[in-house]
Amino acid sequence: MYQLQFATPDIKLSIKGKIFETNKEALCNSSGYFLNYFQKTSDSSNYYDLSAESIFNSEENDNSFDEQLIIQIFSGKKIIYSEENFDTISSIAADFQMEKLLNSIQRYSEYLDYILLNDEIQYDFMNELCLCELYLYNLNKSNFDDTICSAQRFIETVSFELFCDQIFMCYISRQNDLDLYLDFINKLGIHKEFSRIVLKFHRLSKGYGSYYQRTNYFFNSNVKHICFLFVKENIYEPDDFDHYDIVDFEHIASEQVPNEPLFDIIMDDDIEALQRMSCNEDFDFDDIFRFSDNSIFSILNNQSLIVASAFFGSIKCFRFLLINNANLPQNIPKYAIAGGNLEIVRICVQNNLIFDNDCLKSAIIYKHFEIFKWLVEQEVFSFRIKENLDLCLIYHNYNTFYYLFQRNETNLYAFRSSAILSNNKLYLDNIPGNFVIDPKDHDIMSILHTLMANDDPEFFLFILSKMKGRYSFDHIISSIPRKNLITIISNVLENKNIKISSYKEISRRLIEYNEIEFFKEKIAPLLKKVSNINFILEILLKFNQNELFYYFFNNYTNIDFSLSLCKSVIKYRDDLDLIKLIYSKMKENEKEKLNNGNFLIIVMNFYRVNIVKFLLEEVKIKVTTEIFLNSVNSTFEIFSLIFQSKGQIPINVKLHGHESLLFNAISNVKKEESEKIITFLLNLPDIDKNIKGYNETTPFLYSCQMKSSTFKLFYNDQDVDINARNGDGKNALVSASGNPDIINYFLTHPSNRFTYTTNDIILCIKENYSSFSCFKDKLNEYNFSDNDICEIFREACSNNDENTVQSLLSNEKYHIDVNYGNVTPLILAISNNHLNIVKLLINHPDILLNKTVERFYFQYFYLTDVTPLFFAVVLSSVDLLNLLLTVQNKIDSGIMSKHEYIGRYFCKFIEMHANSLCCI
Repeated sequence: MYQLQFATPDIKLSIKGKIFETNKEALCNSSGYFLNYFQKTSDSSNYYDLSAESIFNSEENDNSFDEQLIIQIFSGKKIIYSEENFDTISSIAADFQMEKLLNSIQRYSEYLDYILLNDEIQYDFMNELCLCELYLYNLNKSNFDDTICSAQRFIETVSFELFCDQIFMCYISRQNDLDLYLDFINKLGIHKEFSRIVLKFHRLSKGYGSYYQRTNYFFNSNVKHICFLFVKENIYEPDDFDHYDIVDFEHIASEQVPNEPLFDIIMDDDIEALQRMSCNEDFDFDDIFRFSDNSIFSILNNQSLIVASAFFGSIKCFRFLLINNANLPQNIPKYAIAGGNLEIVRICVQNNLIFDNDCLKSAIIYKHFEIFKWLVEQEVFSFRIKENLDLCLIYHNYNTFYYLFQRNETNLYAFRSSAILSNNKLYLDNIPGNFVIDPKDHDIMSILHTLMANDDPEFFLFILSKMKGRYSFDHIISSIPRKNLITIISNVLENKNIKISSYKEISRRLIEYNEIEFFKEKIAPLLKKVSNINFILEILLKFNQNELFYYFFNNYTNIDFSLSLCKSVIKYRDDLDLIKLIYSKMKENEKEKLNNGNFLIIVMNFYRVNIVKFLLEEVKIKVTTEIFLNSVNSTFEIFSLIFQSKGQIPINVKLHGHESLLFNAISNVKKEESEKIITFLLNLPDIDKNIKGYNETTPFLYSCQMKSSTFKLFYNDQDVDINARNGDGKNALVSASGNPDIINYFLTHPSNRFTYTTNDIILCIKENYSSFSCFKDKLNEYNFSDNDICEIFREACSNNDENTVQSLLSNEKYHIDVNYGNVTPLILAISNNHLNIVKLLINHPDILLNKTVERFYFQYFYLTDVTPLFFAVVLSSVDLLNLLLTVQNKIDSGIMSKHEYIGRYFCKFIEMHANSLCCI
């Protein structure tokens, strides 16, 4: 395939009377002929007739060129190569000096030659895979012994790994035949080897679940199911497997098949038991199963009995449920195809149910090849062959892969990404030619991370062996599990194709996991060749490897005695002697960097008192305004040292227009140190205790806003304006919203200095509803307006405060408008799924159930014309909808039917939950 990236058309070309457009600059970039033509000619015309070229008007070629193909080449359209158009494209590319097109068609030619030479190898490989898949998939009691013999021959002559891989995948598509396959494995005597295959696939399933979430909705649950059942029945010697796997399986065991008799009946297609159970008066033929997301049958969560019957291919139960008018949901075809029962599939067809791409995926995953062919041949929907080929490799479905491969104009090499991700070494080993990976292929390189996370070092090393050219390994090291660290790194160090641009990550992992001997033997000698080993020194400091740190410090010459090394020491050590030693070895230009102030701030932030003294007294760092203001974020001792050295810096100095000593001291994370520093500052005679910061905020307001215990120091200082308000008009009461301790202090303190209004109380409650507890018992003491009390009522409904809602509704002093505001209390209660509040409101005599909210912001979207009933549907809440349906005589259904979103939400919701809802 070839395609030029052409920009906006600005020139017209013609071929035998047919005119088409293209871009002149792009045409010149792709064709040397046109580049020379437009450079030499002064013709400014935007038209060129290709018919004048000899290649198109000679008698020999007059009728041999496809005009549409010519238009595709010169207008930048996609070209699909074939044997029929190969000569034409080659001739045009040569005549018009189109180098990129020539290179592309040449690569296609080489591929064709290779396929011709290796046709037998390629098709033998595919035939072997298909053969293995077919006879294992058709395993049954009647052909059991014959299949045993065939399997033994296959294992001996072809591949044991291929056999184990296929028998494992076949069980995925045959849900009820685990015992048959286990008996088959035991008869072959490959039990222990197969156990390891199971363990490997369980690990891989976790990787699939994250990387292929878009297409892979069945696989995770099925692998967990298989692994759990197999391990539960067959692994008797846990010591044979590493601890990680056994612990993991114990976790899976807690998610085993639910103890649900009806579920077992459906799974076993026990029609007699189902008939007996259906005789109960409360039996519901449209009952649904509920499983958690972690359940091994989460696929069937919220699915009905008849869907489960289709999924397990339980035709007897399916027919019985259908006869008794069980509902056939629109999504049942994909479950029917997963089950593989042709009669159930036919019933879905007869009922005009829709078969879509999800059905194709089910046919691939559950290996129903004939159904897949039937779906493709029906041509009722379009599908992407490439995507389905990838899916075939992920699920090792070789019959379907081969069928699609024959219909696709591509090559086996194109699917290596899917093969790598699915651990399909057999496929990769048999790709025609020498399978290699280009390190510049970002998709492949990102998959290497997944391989590491899947804990499969053997396959990872196999992929490394296929790399061509030198490539960087640094970014992959972080993904290596600890137990494989030495194995992988040893192979990496021996691989000449691997370029390690920095040993930082390798060193970090080895030192972190205390692999010191390996590090000293394999990595330490290599570090003498790098330009700078400061990164190693920082790692050793971080993990407290003192002996090794001083070994490098004293014996390696490639150390940069710089400011950055000092910062590393400060970060992990309070070691004045080491800082002095580094300082003595620093060059003059590095020593000068210490005077910019940033380093001293770092030292203060790590509370290194002795080093602060050294920098002030011996290095003679000058205290700047920034250093002075940052000192209050440290300890009182360090602040005192800086304060003594501040020189002429004013005590009320500001930085950036709003940053001052008091504000920074309030932000100090060390509570005791913060209180000491603020006490000291408030006692200074020249300090401005009401200095304004950002948005006209005073230090007192800021201490309330930060919920800092230092607010008391300001409150009890007579020079502090405790009634100040910021630029938004908020006082200390509103600023302290969400902190009942501060609010109660204001309300109960005997001082009469602090004043507030009922509006301040309302704002305080709206800022954070937890503040309401401070005012709850004194509501009747305040002179609230009707609007004020309705605002409190709305907040109570929104925050599920049932007691307050009931109390306000029964309060004789205030009148509550239950429909108050643009967004009503009922909508707020519904949006937060507060069932008890909704129940109280809908039964109130004044409630307006049809009041519409014109515009409501909910979960990142604006909803328009929202009614309570609609909102319950949007939330997909059966309980809320049932509550509203109890008062359906008050609800105008016409509002719902006209709503623009009804098609998207309501019908789907009603269909899914019809059995759980009251009659509408």
